[in-house]
Amino acid sequence: MKVLHHDCFAGISGDIPPAALLDLGIDQNEWLAELGQLRLQGYRVEIGRASRQGIAGTQVRVTVEAEPPVQRNLREIQNLIGAGSLNQAVQDRAVAVFRR
Repeated sequence: MKVLHHDCFAGISGDIPPAALLDLGIDQNEWLAELGQLRLQGYRVEIGRASRQGIAGTQVRVTVEAEPPVQRNLREIQNLIGAGSLNQAVQDRAVAVFRR
């Protein structure tokens, strides 16, 4: 088994984990297909390269097309994850992340 440790010494935002995973070699099309299984509407994902202060990497931008952005509580997030067609193990891990 391979283990990845992501040291978030200065915090983390929503675009950093997927960008890091894509940089590590996760297939972009496969990731987008899995994301599509959540059956969410009103967003667009753009993936590209970026460079900031001499550090280059993958950049993931998620644009929410609905105004204002939807605020969801834990129960609603769990229901969204469960309503999709993701593998049960993936659903369980995703819910565990949000619970933590």
